[in-house]
Amino acid sequence: NDAGVTMYAYKPDRLEKNLQTTDAEFDYVFTIASTLGASSLHMELPSGADAIALAKRMAQFAEKHKVFVGFHTHGQGSMTAFDEALAVSKWITCNVDLGHYVAAGNVGGTPIQFLEKHHDRISSFHLKDRTLPEHCSLTVPYGKGDGQIKDILLLMKKNKWTFPATVELESPIPAGSDAVKEVARSVEFARAVLA
Repeated sequence: NDAGVTMYAYKPDRLEKNLQTTDAEFDYVFTIASTLGASSLHMELPSGADAIALAKRMAQFAEKHKVFVGFHTHGQGSMTAFDEALAVSKWITCNVDLGHYVAAGNVGGTPIQFLEKHHDRISSFHLKDRTLPEHCSLTVPYGKGDGQIKDILLLMKKNKWTFPATVELESPIPAGSDAVKEVARSVEFARAVLA
């Protein structure tokens, strides 16, 4: 904090994949998140009945520690993928990856429609540009895909939404560049859009 770095989220490694994780282990990771000053703890959203079981279990710890749970999706992302988990508790939120959402085919709506529907239940989101399945679901530099990056940023600005957007680099790094330069390019793209 003294250096100007704040934590908005903590993501434990693989605990959500094991519904047999003990209460003590879950209590421990929520304590870590709280101690770091994170407002949310992020984990993968399992499929089917496991999603509801995990959401119910996590809601107890979230309320106890006053730390939201932000579920994350990959290829299973859709307009309704989070609905059942969100219905469990106000402490359950979305940590949606809008790039994965596009690569899965914008199932049920566009990223803009997703944000409009769920904006009050988003703890943060991953911002990267991807192409739709008919364009091979590629990860590409900002502004080169079907991800509506510019529109997403302008919508957030217009509505004064303050949930964090994580700049996520997954596109191939061009020859002569590196990850730091490519993240800087993504940030500059966002700054130019929001100027």
